[in-house]
Amino acid sequence: MKKKQLLWLSATFVAGALAGIFLMGLLSFRSPSNPQQTTLTAAQAHTYLNNYLASVSGSTCVVKAFTLDKADVTAMSSLLTVPGLAGFRIYNGIDNTGAKIAIIVPIDNTTPYGADLTTAILSAPVTKLGPCPPVCDVNSQIIKGQ
Repeated sequence: MKKKQLLWLSATFVAGALAGIFLMGLLSFRSPSNPQQTTLTAAQAHTYLNNYLASVSGSTCVVKAFTLDKADVTAMSSLLTVPGLAGFRIYNGIDNTGAKIAIIVPIDNTTPYGADLTTAILSAPVTKLGPCPPVCDVNSQIIKGQ
């Protein structure tokens, strides 16, 4: 009888230790919270996009590439659990303080280009975000060739 109790106690200890190790592993790969990102409503995102659109004139340049900085990628990684996620769309915006922001919206695959999932919108400050041109590495071998 004591052997069974000792075996049960040992099995419980081992199961608890394995569960703890598993939980610690999960938590260690969790993406850190980013104090720079802000949750937005669809109405706020619309206002910020309109602020941006009012500040720019029409452009006829060809976009060669698009630059994202770490804050944008971190915001995207925090949205990876949104149900139906197939990708991301980034809108330009200007918030109520006049600061340029990236409006990061998850998209689904219900249309050829994805529909915005407006239940989970984040914004991040703009540092290196933008289309090429003008946010380009003009000396890049990709642009210049070898």
